Amino acid sequence: YYVKGNVTYDGTFNLGSGTAHAYVHIILCDGAKLTVKGSGGHAAISVRYGLTMDAIDIYGQEHQTGMLIANGAPNAAGIGGDAGDSYYHCCAGIINIYGGIVIARGGDNAAGIGGGYNGTSKYYGGAYVINVMGGYVRAEGGAGGAGIGAARNGYGPDTARIIGGTVEAIGGAGASGIGNGAGKYNDTNKGLYIYRNGATGLAKLRRDGFVSMDGDGTSEHGLQAD
Repeated sequence: YYVKGNVTYDGTFNLGSGTAHAYVHIILCDGAKLTVKGSGGHAAISVRYGLTMDAIDIYGQEHQTGMLIANGAPNAAGIGGDAGDSYYHCCAGIINIYGGIVIARGGDNAAGIGGGYNGTSKYYGGAYVINVMGGYVRAEGGAGGAGIGAARNGYGPDTARIIGGTVEAIGGAGASGIGNGAGKYNDTNKGLYIYRNGATGLAKLRRDGFVSMDGDGTSEHGLQAD
């Protein structure tokens, strides 16, 4: 999919049915702006773990001025998992961001980029793999949701890699910037790797409203920088 001009989509951009693998590429053309608002318990851009693992690649163009704004419905991620009653609905699949300007906001209880909320198990509402290779990414969790990672009471993501670009990940109340959602399982963050890549490798991670690490090779709150 190529995004050109100013496009607003009021409803979920659903990659697949959840029973058949979907792999979608979105190219944000320079100067374009795509705004998506999830509805009915769905993420703005639904990338579900499902039975066959949905995946999405998001690219910018030469000047990296194309923008995506994704606002999830209540209990659903901006980009990633939906609200629902199973791991397959709530857990996000594979999300790769290569460029552009990406702003993702989770609904209440959900991650900005990552898992949706189902209200029970710690294993629901996480994410499989989230990679940022370039561009500017701002991910804001809803109340109790991680900026990047899991929904309230959720655990994850399995792996999050920041290899390039600038990332601001802001957790909702009690949640990690990158990692777990609010709840008793919020004591460990696993699977996060931040790679310095010259001037483009900066990562700003915020937990409960303050900067916990600046991608400078330090380690804090269980977050690891290489």
